Amino acid sequence: MPWCPKCKAEYRDSFNMCSECDVDLVTVLEVDDAQLQNKDEKDKKEEWVLLINVADGLDADLKEGLLKSCGINVIRKHGGIGDFVKICTGFSNTGVDFYVPESQLTLAKEILESKPELDEEEWDL
Repeated sequence: MPWCPKCKAEYRDSFNMCSECDVDLVTVLEVDDAQLQNKDEKDKKEEWVLLINVADGLDADLKEGLLKSCGINVIRKHGGIGDFVKICTGFSNTGVDFYVPESQLTLAKEILESKPELDEEEWDL
């Protein structure tokens, strides 16, 4: 398979030039030590930590959407038998726990605690 030496995109055999970088494709990519070290750091498993517990429903959906739109990875988990109850009844009385990577915890807290400031002109009334 040919590869772009600049953006590292993989192409099918019938291609000869990268459509993004406009450079000739190569059959073997050269990888330097810095790239290998970055890959190793990405492959390390990061600890996921509890951010917040919120009521199930709209509040949880809004908070999850806000975090994801800011680039925060989020895992939702219902406590105890909450997952089972959610499947059977459509809601859970245990709420939902949000877990985030430990490296994103401080930023996630800041995002959830911030209050957006909107001008009246921004509202479509």
